[in-house]
This record gives sequence, C-alpha cells and structure tokens, in this order.
Amino acid sequence: MEKIIIAAVSKNSIIGNGDKIPWLIEEDLQFFKKTTVGFPVIMGKNTFLSIGKPLVDRFNYVLSNSKEPFIAFDGYAVVNSIDYAFQLCKKKKPKKVFIIGGAEVFEKTINLCDKLIISRINKEYEGDKYFPNIDMQKWDLYKTEKYELFNVEYFKRNNK
Repeated sequence: MEKIIIAAVSKNSIIGNGDKIPWLIEEDLQFFKKTTVGFPVIMGKNTFLSIGKPLVDRFNYVLSNSKEPFIAFDGYAVVNSIDYAFQLCKKKKPKKVFIIGGAEVFEKTINLCDKLIISRINKEYEGDKYFPNIDMQKWDLYKTEKYELFNVEYFKRNNK
C-alpha cells in the first residue's frame, strides 16, 4: 500500500489560513478528486471540520486525540493515531492511501510516505498553516504537470 501526501501549496508554502484554504481553484479541486476517489484518505480533525462532511467515494479516517482508538460513523472513522489509521487501511487492501492534511498531519507523516503529490499554486497567499519543507536529499521529483494556475509535482522517496 503506497502512502501518499497530496496537498496544494502556495509559492510561499501556505496551505491554509485559519480553517480555510486561501484560494479557490476549481481545476485543482477536480484534480484532487480525480486522484483520490476510490482510495482511503487520512486527515486531521481540523481539516475534517473545515470540509464539514466526509469526502464522497473515499473512506475518511479522521485523526483525533480521542481516548478511544476507533469510532466508526457513516463514511468515516475517528482514530487516535496515524499508525492505527494505516493498519485499518491495510486491512482493506487498497493500492494507495492519501494523507490530505492539515499542517500537523503533513509534518508527522512526510517521513512515513512513499510519494508526494504537490499542487504548486503560482501565487503567494497570506496564511498561518504551512507545508513542511521537502528534504530534497530524501525525495526525487519525477514528473510535473502544468496547468494554468498551478503545476502538479510528483515526488518519490529515494533510497539515499
């Protein structure tokens, strides 16, 4: 099972402002949906609350500091650790699982992932949530797709 971070990141590394994404780029939202549909997604509680509901056609694992290790709902489950979320995903045998945010979750999982899919927004934005630095000693950029308002960069972990 490939563990993949997928994120939209501004030129100045912003991914959020409060509980909102500071831009609305329909084409990037369509790219995100097309890429993640059919696969489980893992996100932090604040990301889940900002979306307001489970993402359709993807089982949603929501990380929380809950005492209970697992609480199931319709279309999503609340889990108390990233490791437990990965274990639950493995049981369903998907080819991929996507980590979709937020900043703390990206920080905790970037060294656990096999790939990164980063939509680089071609503009700077104000915000208070940042994507962690990508250590280019550990990652290789292997593909870039160009869109009008953003480029999608695909990274895979190298074995250095």
